[in-house]
Amino acid sequence: MGRSDWKSAQAHYKRLLDQYPGDGLAARVRTGAKKATLSIGLAGVRNLLAPGTGAQPQGFRFHHLCDIP
Repeated sequence: MGRSDWKSAQAHYKRLLDQYPGDGLAARVRTGAKKATLSIGLAGVRNLLAPGTGAQPQGFRFHHLCDIP
């Protein structure tokens, strides 16, 4: 996690939980695994919203926002 390598962190946490499911630190490992999973998802969203492509996400129609009162 310190290097923001979330996929590696997620895999590491999974290995720890598989090997030591009842360990006293398992709750902290689950928290780290959740953070890694959320960070992977956030990176995906940021990638979709990245400027520069000029494209809108498929199925998104911007003009509908103008219809909102």
